[in-house]
Amino acid sequence: MRLPVCEFDVKTGTLCPKCEPLVSSGALSSEDLRVMRELLDSEPQFPQLKAAEYVRTIRAGGIFFVFLRTHSDLKPVKSRLERQLSSRMAAQVNVVEYAGNINALLEQLVRPARVTGISRVWLPDGTEQLLVKVDRMSSVMIGVDRVNDVVKALRGVEVVIEEAG
Repeated sequence: MRLPVCEFDVKTGTLCPKCEPLVSSGALSSEDLRVMRELLDSEPQFPQLKAAEYVRTIRAGGIFFVFLRTHSDLKPVKSRLERQLSSRMAAQVNVVEYAGNINALLEQLVRPARVTGISRVWLPDGTEQLLVKVDRMSSVMIGVDRVNDVVKALRGVEVVIEEAG
């Protein structure tokens, strides 16, 4: 697994002078380091993780959202990996395949609901807002507020979710 810090640092919990600025600047948190360690420990059971790259962890409402960039398909083992990480972290964990495309990100976050449309709205103060239409609001498993929190933390964009119809 590719990590933003040295694998040795993650395993020992002591950061080298090269990796220390990432934590002190706030680019990485102690939660990131904890999740990276759990992912490294999970590699023997999930060989797909060897080809993955750790991007970031965001905690929203007691749920850890772990963003991984992968070149192999994680879908067959994703639910098992989430269960294992959840038990080790003692909190719910959602593994999200990180894509540069915000549409793909939103589709993963609102599952099992389906995204029927996305509109970008520019507000008078210069900020942007995404208006996301889903087929059923009640089936957004993690909740509308958490979707907004995650997208805002990851991309800096407000999200408004509405039911299509």
